[in-house]
Amino acid sequence: MKPRNLSAEVDDNPALGLALCLAGLVEVTERQGAAEVVASSVIPTEMQGVDDAALVALGFVLGPVCEDDPLFRAVTLPDGWSRVSGGGAGYWTFLVDPAGRRRFVLFYKAAFYDRRAYLEALPRFGIRVRDDHRCVLVDLSDDRVLLWTDPAPSAPEAWGYWGAMRRRADEVLSGWDDAIRSWDLEIVVTEFGPPEVVQ
Repeated sequence: MKPRNLSAEVDDNPALGLALCLAGLVEVTERQGAAEVVASSVIPTEMQGVDDAALVALGFVLGPVCEDDPLFRAVTLPDGWSRVSGGGAGYWTFLVDPAGRRRFVLFYKAAFYDRRAYLEALPRFGIRVRDDHRCVLVDLSDDRVLLWTDPAPSAPEAWGYWGAMRRRADEVLSGWDDAIRSWDLEIVVTEFGPPEVVQ
């Protein structure tokens, strides 16, 4: 199953597009498209931060591009993986691994006049500035702070520590910025020191 290609339908029958706009149904079709993606067995052909080889290595079974809709290709998710709606406006669907972690986000805009989709690998780690003006490296899967700086006088100045935080993360957490490989890193946080990385 794949999402309905309303763009092709409007190309065949332009009056349909006019009717959808006049009746205020574009948002309805977008919500319907989001629900169709969650229930589908396809992923977008456009990908960011991931390629076919990485997906296959994770256990995805990739099928052919849909002949009548090259925006998507057939896929079987790895055992234990699922699709979860991102809620809200309905553009986002998450691919979640067996541990419940959001590993990929699937963007789909179903509006006939701007229909597009892509699959993006989500990072496990990120550098952030907290309210206390510390620059921190965070495990985004559980919001654990792994590395931190001394507080800066202001948030903009804390962002000045970004480069130093990145260099330190490179030293102690090799692969932290690889959206695919980073999920395999095991972090052991001890009571008396910084995290220990087990690779």
